[in-house]
Amino acid sequence: MQDYLSMDGLRAALVLLLAVAQAVAAFWPDLRGWNETISTRSEALQNPVVPVPPTFAIWGLIFLSCGAFAVWQALPANLDDTLLTTLGWIAIGLFAGNILWELWVPKRGLDWISVAIIVAELLFALTLLFLVASAQLDGWAWWLVAFPFQLFAGWVSAAFFVNLSSTIMRPYVDADDTNGAADPRRPAVALGLIGSGIVLGLVVGFASGAWPYGLAVAWALVGIVIANRNQPTLAGTAAAGAVFVALAAFVSPANAQILSTPEEISLSTVTTSALEIAYLQRGPEDGRIVIFVHGFPDDATGWLPIMDALAEDGIRSYAPFLRGFGQTRFLNDEAPRSGQVAALASDLRDFMDAMNIETATLVGQDRGARAVQGMAVLQPERVELLISYGGYAISWGDGDGPPPYSVMQTLWYQHLLNMPFAEGTVRSDAEGFSSYLWSIWSPGMSVDVRDQAIEAVMPSLQSPDFTPIVLSGYSYTGEGYDPALSDLEEELAMGPQITVPTVIIRGVQDPLETPAEFADDAAKFLQIVESITIPDAGHFAHRERPEVLIDLLVRQ
Repeated sequence: MQDYLSMDGLRAALVLLLAVAQAVAAFWPDLRGWNETISTRSEALQNPVVPVPPTFAIWGLIFLSCGAFAVWQALPANLDDTLLTTLGWIAIGLFAGNILWELWVPKRGLDWISVAIIVAELLFALTLLFLVASAQLDGWAWWLVAFPFQLFAGWVSAAFFVNLSSTIMRPYVDADDTNGAADPRRPAVALGLIGSGIVLGLVVGFASGAWPYGLAVAWALVGIVIANRNQPTLAGTAAAGAVFVALAAFVSPANAQILSTPEEISLSTVTTSALEIAYLQRGPEDGRIVIFVHGFPDDATGWLPIMDALAEDGIRSYAPFLRGFGQTRFLNDEAPRSGQVAALASDLRDFMDAMNIETATLVGQDRGARAVQGMAVLQPERVELLISYGGYAISWGDGDGPPPYSVMQTLWYQHLLNMPFAEGTVRSDAEGFSSYLWSIWSPGMSVDVRDQAIEAVMPSLQSPDFTPIVLSGYSYTGEGYDPALSDLEEELAMGPQITVPTVIIRGVQDPLETPAEFADDAAKFLQIVESITIPDAGHFAHRERPEVLIDLLVRQ
């Protein structure tokens, strides 16, 4: 109950109240027996841009879906959800604007004030549309959160031009009354407004890739086609627009599947003293440099949505495949297949050397976090900013005391990897092993999204070096360790402090992350710039909520 007395509770209550109120307001003039309703006001203007009345039944679906969202965001488990909080406050503006419009028009008619109200609605609706489109929701979350606002935005886009046309047409209707003949300018004005609505639908639908938006606009255009069936030019234009607007949302690049296996993606390679490292790159050559380092069991392609988004902001990014993953290969067949932290840090250093990168922002997740933290210890002067998914990962020193029992329980897979049958387990069923780890490490990730991600990274896990390096990386005995790295490994095992500017990102649902009471970040990271907690994400937070990292890097 205490949660509902907070600001989140107030927001949730307002969304619920206004979601219901906007449905009631739509019928209020009829229920109260007002002299004028929205329908009578619209019909009186004899406006050819108004769809036939049955088309407006779409409001029922909009009201129901908005109601479902309102209930969903008000559930106790969702009260402090970051995305729902943001959407909720904007939805309050959208619903309130819709109520005001529904009550204004019957009393005052379709005028420039009603146009101003619907412009405000449209801005709220489009903001929500692009927020939910970028959130990459799926399953029930998509239907309950994305669908209502995409549909709403599409219908409000069409309603804006209907409202605008009715207001613009008023002088021509007055002229009709005076002269007794239809003003010849009306068809031309109607055609221009229909064309403008089609252009808006095409642009927004294509940019967002939101098919409910495209279908809502197309539905309105179909209603205009029927209303103007005796006027071939208007009907034909609206019909063509309905087809193209609907198609624009479906063929949008936002709906294109990202190619996600090393064989399908254009890879580059660079040679270091020990490896031929495969990597992905995005962005202009003169852009600020960010290097992303993936974890286990994952690969560099998991960073692609973030890299593509950053490229649009002029940021140059690289994502190397760790040793043992993808097309990264050892130059010496006899070299130890070591997965130790010193090896990961050294590989990152050598990659930067080979690419002639003096300094960069380093981003790491899981084993990638070990690599970037190790690099921050090894050569701090080359790290402009360290972004670590999770806390200190280099070592667990004796001075830290034993891990809490909750952490030891989640580390069962490391114990398994030290069992005699570990090699056979990983080699024979890397997909099953990885899929199970993903399911418990990011429990909020939908099954479909997880399965697609696993399928995409599986080719990287088929490297002949994958199994020995994984076993070495989690070995309690030092199996596979490289003697040449013993001095650095010993230094890192001491748990050195990290002195570079650091941002720590945690997914609340990540069972591998040390509980807050044991995570003394300030003792290990001496320059914490920001700590970010994502309530609705787990271990693979960079995949689940990529927009958090995108926003962070763009504003740095």
